[in-house]
Amino acid sequence: MYYLCFILLYLRSLGFDIDNEPFQKHAKYFRDALVLDNAKLVNKRSDFLTAFFENLLLNDQNDLSSERMYEELGIPSYQ
Repeated sequence: MYYLCFILLYLRSLGFDIDNEPFQKHAKYFRDALVLDNAKLVNKRSDFLTAFFENLLLNDQNDLSSERMYEELGIPSYQ
């Protein structure tokens, strides 16, 4: 996840005091949210990535479970 280093450096340069703990704790969710946001689909989904960063930067309480993401997308969960 080389882009994680750039995200952390960028956010720190903006004055945010964050570490990589949220990224470690929700690694699968973050990865899937990035894929969905960058997918070349008719229905591109950025709401999952937005939810992640709302929790990270605004101390919001969005559900970051992959199971909920898959359920909302209407696809079966995988391990």
